[in-house]
Amino acid sequence: MKLRRQLILIACVMLLLPWAVIQFAKQIEQSLRESQQQNHIQLAGFIASLLRPEWPTPASIGGRILNVRQYDTPVYLDGYQDDWAEIPALSGPKPDSIRAVKAATDGQDLYLLVAANDASIQYQQPSARSQPADHFELITGYLAGGKAVTMLETEGPGQIKARLAGSWSSVHGMWQEDGPGFILELRIPLASLQDGFSLRWVDIDKSAAWVFNRNTLNVLGSDAEPMLLNFAPPALIHKAQELTPEYTRLRLTDAQGATLLEYDNDLMRYIGMQDDVWRMAMRRLVRWAVDGVSQAEESRPIAADAPRSTWDASATSELANLITRYPVKSETGELLGWVQLEQRTPQIAAVANDALFAAVGGSVALLIIIMLILFGYASWLSWRITHLSKDIVSALDTETKFSGRFQASRLPDELGDLSRSFSEMLTQLRSYSEYMESFASKLTHECRTPLAIVSSSLQLLESAADEQEKQEYLGRARAGAERISALLTAMRQASRLEATIQTQSVEAFDLSELISELQQSYRPLVEPRRLELELPETPMVADISAELIAQAVDKLLENARDFTKPDGVIYIGVEETKQERWIFVENEGDPIPEDIKEKLFTPFMSVRQDGGQELHLGLGLVIVKLIAEFHQARIKVENTARGVRFAIGLPRA
Repeated sequence: MKLRRQLILIACVMLLLPWAVIQFAKQIEQSLRESQQQNHIQLAGFIASLLRPEWPTPASIGGRILNVRQYDTPVYLDGYQDDWAEIPALSGPKPDSIRAVKAATDGQDLYLLVAANDASIQYQQPSARSQPADHFELITGYLAGGKAVTMLETEGPGQIKARLAGSWSSVHGMWQEDGPGFILELRIPLASLQDGFSLRWVDIDKSAAWVFNRNTLNVLGSDAEPMLLNFAPPALIHKAQELTPEYTRLRLTDAQGATLLEYDNDLMRYIGMQDDVWRMAMRRLVRWAVDGVSQAEESRPIAADAPRSTWDASATSELANLITRYPVKSETGELLGWVQLEQRTPQIAAVANDALFAAVGGSVALLIIIMLILFGYASWLSWRITHLSKDIVSALDTETKFSGRFQASRLPDELGDLSRSFSEMLTQLRSYSEYMESFASKLTHECRTPLAIVSSSLQLLESAADEQEKQEYLGRARAGAERISALLTAMRQASRLEATIQTQSVEAFDLSELISELQQSYRPLVEPRRLELELPETPMVADISAELIAQAVDKLLENARDFTKPDGVIYIGVEETKQERWIFVENEGDPIPEDIKEKLFTPFMSVRQDGGQELHLGLGLVIVKLIAEFHQARIKVENTARGVRFAIGLPRA
């Protein structure tokens, strides 16, 4: 596959970036929801702890609980139901003739509405008070041990009369007739009802024969089961309103779920949402992903009296209600009721919206830019590789003997390194080619002289008559043969040295002692030149192969001898730095040109002039380099004040 196609494939794989952003946004949204729910639960718990001292705790006398909800809308006693439209009727059993019973409170008084069916209403007659008439009886004081009965009578539609033990009571009410019967509205002080109460209707029916029938109906409670009020006292209402956060609805319910108080602090405020198509699509995508997780979490079982927080989301709306319920318990752990907080919020948390859309939009734009950059970069790399391939093919043309021009790249990257490596390889190939071209002539030249000596000596030997002359001719022939043998040995040594090195072992050896022995051994071989020894005062121990180091020193001394005048001096010794121990051979003579230093250790490189007595294949310093690499050492060549120094740096242990 072409490089350009490979990079395009990589760019396509980068399409996973928007998916990863969506997953990341999903995790953020889920974390934000969980954090918001936890904060909501903590807030509800805090409110519950502050409302707990004011929470109503009705006493139990085997009666029935009447949960009364407080309403801010005032109720006017006029005998009509207009003010009661939003107040639900009380549930539970009631006589058939009672159409509805409603109850509400403003924190001071209890308001009651009774709608009854009565085809024959008997009003109280002022001139005949002993005559039976329809009336209501309010019985209070059950817990106090002495019941009190308040008589609620009327002489006709309008205000009722309330008498308690022969005196007027603080109970007020209005009686109005409607089609099927009548409506009674009452306002009763809450303080008079704390010990339990009941309300009953005494229905009087008159026959044509003036016979009065009495029918007593229990409207609320009875003597056996009086009603016990359960309502939010004023202190609780005041504190609840103060604690309700802005844009939140607070609802207080009893343990059975009946509402005691509901306070709306601007819950239905307007929440602006950006409705462009892109944002709506992303919101629904993330909502779908998050809601699946949320529904799975909500399906887990939760204790009946444990705090809980849920999202009430609509499929058609971008908004949701966060509803949190927190239990209110007594000191003994009995459930008294619930504090419920309801807050409207975007289904995708508002904090995450802008960050989400910015991230997704930015990632898509970045993806397009990256794909264009990768396509352009792939085209550029493809052009460079094609150009490099053509240059290499052109430079490796054997017909031109590697003389083709190759322009190495200067860019500091892998292709630039490859181009420069090819340039160096072609340079070496060119050098090898040139050397091999001259190798045959050198070999012929070096072998011709000893062969000529051997041949002429043998010819002269055949015609020689004197024994001494014969020995002289034999010596000349032997010297020529030895010279040819040395030539073949040097070539074989160069080819076998690298394999031989791998079998060597190293051991601790005193470099000063080794160099001292080598100096004594080689002193006669470099005469008439002087071989001076320079050693430190203390021993210098290193892990080396003494045989290989001796061979490397031999090559360096041979090289130094050839470039030192007969009356010159060669220095051999060791020295130490912080990182390395150095073995050096330094000779007096001309400095080495800088452009040749890097080439001295390459195969077949020789700077000797032709015409010497020995054959030089340029392999001596190559052997030194191989031995140095075996010891993980480095070689340094430098021009000094005394001449030229070759040094082998052995790393310190």
